[in-house]
Amino acid sequence: MEKQEQNLQTKWKAIEKAIQAKDYDTASTQVTAMLQEDLAEFPAMKKQAEEAQTKITTEKQALAKQQEEAQAAKEKQEAEQQAKKAASKEQDTSTTLSDADIIARVEAYNGESGAGVTYSVEAVQDELTNGTSYEIWVRSDGSDGFRQGAALAHYYYYPEIDKVEEVPA
Repeated sequence: MEKQEQNLQTKWKAIEKAIQAKDYDTASTQVTAMLQEDLAEFPAMKKQAEEAQTKITTEKQALAKQQEEAQAAKEKQEAEQQAKKAASKEQDTSTTLSDADIIARVEAYNGESGAGVTYSVEAVQDELTNGTSYEIWVRSDGSDGFRQGAALAHYYYYPEIDKVEEVPA
């Protein structure tokens, strides 16, 4: 009987260690095995094991609930971040430049004023960035000795990088 009590005490220490480590599956398995033994001579040990089984179940459920809440909070945070990114992207794409803004950038790039010329600005799909870029044609209005409508220059404007690029003739 003394040997059985020592054996039960050893098992009980292993159960307590598993509970402290929050290894509830191992602790539950060990408690179940202990309760299947003949504990008629050790009613205090049987009561301890039954209480431990209840505690393990309660703590396991609480841990599962905490994990669910943490996962839900993480998913909510990720959804909020995605929504912010989408809103930011939508805001970026909704900020369209006027033709006058684009023309001003081209004039600043080439260092000339718009005297004697007309500009045509057309939004085009940029294949590299999958965004919008602008094609700008500079044409004579006829007052400079060129035929009216003659193409004088051709540019692209990339708003994502705020860059004007002249298209070689």
